[in-house]
Amino acid sequence: MAKRRKYKRSSKCPEPFNTLIDIAGELEETVENTKEILLGGLLNENQVDLYRQYTDDDGEECTEEAHSDGTSDTYTLFMKNELYTRLWEAYEKLEYTERKMLSQRLGFCFECHSVFYMDHNDLDEYGEPKKKPIKKMMYTDIATNHEYSSANTAHNKCEKALEKLRKAIKDLI
Repeated sequence: MAKRRKYKRSSKCPEPFNTLIDIAGELEETVENTKEILLGGLLNENQVDLYRQYTDDDGEECTEEAHSDGTSDTYTLFMKNELYTRLWEAYEKLEYTERKMLSQRLGFCFECHSVFYMDHNDLDEYGEPKKKPIKKMMYTDIATNHEYSSANTAHNKCEKALEKLRKAIKDLI
């Protein structure tokens, strides 16, 4: 858009079609693509009301924010990011079995930390695999999986791992 304005100011030819051809040549685009680019730029320059007016059930006119922004609390966003960073760093420092048991107990992927998996046996109406949540395992299943003698052993191991994670974020909370 800035190139178009600059060129329009310095152009000696008042014909808009010749200007469009010249701009297309400068951008190395076709005339049709150049028209779309310029039209998109012009449409994006139009101002939009941030508040829309409407009439209530009572007949009173009110003003409402069209696009409310509730995510701009920078302090909260920063603290969440810091919390998640410290948690994952502390999680990666745990022993292999502690990490595996925690991922099974809390219901997330051991490798990618996702809480969903793609079920290729259950397809949706478009033939794509469905996204399903990873189920949390009970301590008895975790104990069996890791060949422990009882569910209490698995419970104690998970609690010790959680305590290590709590220590990692103690000063942050």
